[in-house]
Amino acid sequence: MKILKIITILVFTVILQGCIAILAGSTAVATKIAQDPRTLGTQIDDNLLKLRVTNELVKDQQIRKYTHIIVTAYQNKILLTGQSPKIELIKRAKLITSNISGIREIYNEIRNVKKVDFVTKIFDTWITTKIYVKLLTNNIIKLCKLKIITENNEVFVMGIVTQQEAESIVNLISHIRSIDSINTIFSIKNI
Repeated sequence: MKILKIITILVFTVILQGCIAILAGSTAVATKIAQDPRTLGTQIDDNLLKLRVTNELVKDQQIRKYTHIIVTAYQNKILLTGQSPKIELIKRAKLITSNISGIREIYNEIRNVKKVDFVTKIFDTWITTKIYVKLLTNNIIKLCKLKIITENNEVFVMGIVTQQEAESIVNLISHIRSIDSINTIFSIKNI
């Protein structure tokens, strides 16, 4: 009987820990949604656009086999980054993307080079992490206003910012080593 009580307490403890994790995760998501300068509708549209573009691109067997393409959506703008060994596949990726409704602008930044290796992808993630940490510790801007993508040492930054924030962001990123270029797709808001 005593063992049954102990097992019951342990089971409930594990179950309640899961509930707390779900509650904490839900709170974090709600906070990010509330602080994002885009409307909730635009945030949903962006996520759906990203899924639709990605889905259409992977339907093309050559694109799926020979390229590495990252799709990023922000304010109904699509950023295509990555690598392709063939220029015609880069053009095809943009054409496929342009046939999807709801997209305001397409930025095709797919490079005509072979796909990057795993080590480069890890290093790109490290660069993006360094950027987020620098932005966070310098209090330049709320991170939820930005999307930052690093592909093969090239940094792409999307977001809704003031002119001063844009200049501060680029200045901060330019001091991080190993970055080949900084590409911005900002919507400049007036204060």
